[in-house]
Amino acid sequence: MRAIHHIMACMLLLGIARFTWADQVILKNGDIITGKVVSKSGDTLIFKTTYAGDMKISWQAISTLSTDKPVTTLLNDDSYFDTGFLPAERGNVRLFKAQVAQDNTEEHTPEPDDAHGLNDILYINPTPEESGRGYRYSGRANMAFSNTSGNSSNEQLHLDGEVQKRAKAYRYTLGGETNRSSDNHEQSVSNSRLYASYDSFYTKTDFLYVHGALENDRFKDVRLRSVFGAGYGYQVYESETTKLALKGGPDLVSVNRYVANAENFAALGWHIDFNHKVTQFPSFPAEIFHVQDGYRGFDSSGDILLKTRTGLRIPLRQGFVATAQYNFDWESNPAPDRSNSDRQVIVGIGYLYP
Repeated sequence: MRAIHHIMACMLLLGIARFTWADQVILKNGDIITGKVVSKSGDTLIFKTTYAGDMKISWQAISTLSTDKPVTTLLNDDSYFDTGFLPAERGNVRLFKAQVAQDNTEEHTPEPDDAHGLNDILYINPTPEESGRGYRYSGRANMAFSNTSGNSSNEQLHLDGEVQKRAKAYRYTLGGETNRSSDNHEQSVSNSRLYASYDSFYTKTDFLYVHGALENDRFKDVRLRSVFGAGYGYQVYESETTKLALKGGPDLVSVNRYVANAENFAALGWHIDFNHKVTQFPSFPAEIFHVQDGYRGFDSSGDILLKTRTGLRIPLRQGFVATAQYNFDWESNPAPDRSNSDRQVIVGIGYLYP
């Protein structure tokens, strides 16, 4: 009797889909959700509805589904094509491809292939790096500026930016930051940093990397600090909402100073890159981020360098964001008469792409 009810529900679903032109999902508990398939990655289907926005549905909770138009689909045998879905028996779907009419317009007449198991579907509307077909650019830029005049004079400028090219097999990253500040027309802050890295993925989560960084900080007595190294990385998470990458390996650190003696040492480097979009509160769609670079010398002195960038980005409109950020730099063996830590609070405006 339950099987008959399920078949009737599938037939009803097919009839409704043909007339309402809406995608539908039938859950294993019998619930039917109407809306639009956005994407499927991992065990999560993103399904857009008019009454609840984007819903995250566990792929394991789905019995079958249908779409009124083809979606880009990647199967676990690496088959990649545009297809639509028609409901089938529990745990399966039937595929249909759009037929092209003589005037080159698409006609969505279903011509279903054999049924496929839901577990055969690896991605729906995958990103270029998920499908392995193409690449995607992303980037950001932030600026904070303040000017005080009158009985006292103060100017502060902060700029930072990063661009990334991501494909399935690799990832390029190039970024930098600079800070300038003056008090009563005398410079009090002057530093800049440029960094780059290349990650080569040999599995979905494991990769090898090479990277380098150049830094100048007049008030730390650092004319040029260079870091070059390589190592192993692990992509813990990588989705539209959460990204977390961990890296570790040997580095060579070289420091030329304005006054003190130069130094060179080999170090163990570690790196954390994390950001998460808060989707639980639609009225406050913030993005949390934390980036950390650390190095500990192998020699007896055991010099330690640490840089962290932690903050919050709040979307405004058309890609612009408000940014609140806390920077913390620490070194165990600073130049003579220099503090071993620097702290900076930044509130400014930024832009994210895409």
